[in-house]
Amino acid sequence: MATDNKDFKVKHGLQVTEGGSFGGTVTVATPTLATHAATKEYVDAKPGGYIVSETPPASPTEGAGWYKSSTSQTYIYYDGFWVEEGNGTGGATGPTGPQGPTGPTGATGPTGPTGATGPTGPAGLDLVLPSQQNNAGKYLTTNGTSTSWADVVTEVTSAIVDSAPGTLDTLNELAAALGDDANFATTITNSLSGKASLTGTETLTNKTLTNYSVIGQTKEDILISTTGFSGYTYDVMSDGVQFINANSTANGTINFRGNNSTTINDFMATNQSITCVLLITNGSTAFYPNAFQIDGNSIVPKWQGGTAPTSGNTNSIDAYTFTILKTASATYTLLASQTKFA
Repeated sequence: MATDNKDFKVKHGLQVTEGGSFGGTVTVATPTLATHAATKEYVDAKPGGYIVSETPPASPTEGAGWYKSSTSQTYIYYDGFWVEEGNGTGGATGPTGPQGPTGPTGATGPTGPTGATGPTGPAGLDLVLPSQQNNAGKYLTTNGTSTSWADVVTEVTSAIVDSAPGTLDTLNELAAALGDDANFATTITNSLSGKASLTGTETLTNKTLTNYSVIGQTKEDILISTTGFSGYTYDVMSDGVQFINANSTANGTINFRGNNSTTINDFMATNQSITCVLLITNGSTAFYPNAFQIDGNSIVPKWQGGTAPTSGNTNSIDAYTFTILKTASATYTLLASQTKFA
C-alpha cells in the first residue's frame, strides 16, 4: 500500500513488520499496554527502565521501576513491595510511642489580680490610739479620756491581785504554795479519803495516838478460851484481856509473842511497854503457870511483893497481870502479879 502524501486513520491498530515511513504528522495516543507504541517525546519524559502498565509487572527484580499511566504514578520494587515514589499519599498513622520524660518546670506565671475585699468585722472595744505626735505609744484614749499605759497595767494587775497578801500576789508564789502540783485538787482529795471521819464509828489499826483525851468510859474486847489451862500462848497483838473459861488441867508455861507471824521484838520498839491480863479458872484442883517465855526465850518475872506464887487457888479465878518492858533489842523486864477472885 502506497502511503506517500496520504492522510489516513488506523481504527483497529497498525502493525509494521518490514519497516516503513510516514510523512507528515503522526499522532500517537498515550500508551496503556506493554504492546502500545510511544513517541520519543513521551519516552524521554519518563525515567529510564520503568515498565509502563496499569497493573504491577509480574516477577519484578529488586530496584525495578513501574509507571502507572492512568495515575502518572511511579513505583520502585523494594523488599517484595511496590513503593510509591514522589509525594504519594502517606500510609496509616503508626501506634503512639511511649511518653517521653517530663520536661523542666516552667517559669512561675504572673501574679493574679487582688481579690475582693472581705466583709467588715464586728466593732471592737472603744479604744483608740492617740495622735503619735509628742506622746507616741505612751497613752491611749477611751471614751475621750487619756490614760497612760502604765496606769492601765497597774489597774489590771490590781484587779487580778485583789488585796492578796504580799507572799501570794504572783503566779509563782501561788504555785509554790500549792507545792507546784498541777493536780493539787486530786492530791488533796486522795489524802483526805484516808482520814478518819469525825462522825460515826472508825476502826484504827496499828495507829499511834498522841496528845489525846478519852471522853467517857472505854470498852475493851476480851478473848475467851474454853480449853482448860495446861500452858498458854499469849498473842499480845490480839486482846489485852484473855479468859480461860474452863478448869485448868495442869501447870504449864506461858509464852508471849506478837502473833503467829510477828515477834514481840518486831512488834515493840525499845523503851515501850505493854500490859496484858490472863484469867485462869481452877476447880477443886488448882494449877498455875510455873514458867514464862517471850518469843520462845525463857524469862523470870519480877513478882508483886517479891515472892513468886507456888500454886493456884481452888474453885476460883486467878487473875495474872503482866507488864512487858522492852529495854533493848530482844531484852525485856517482865513484871507479874497474881490475884484471886472467888
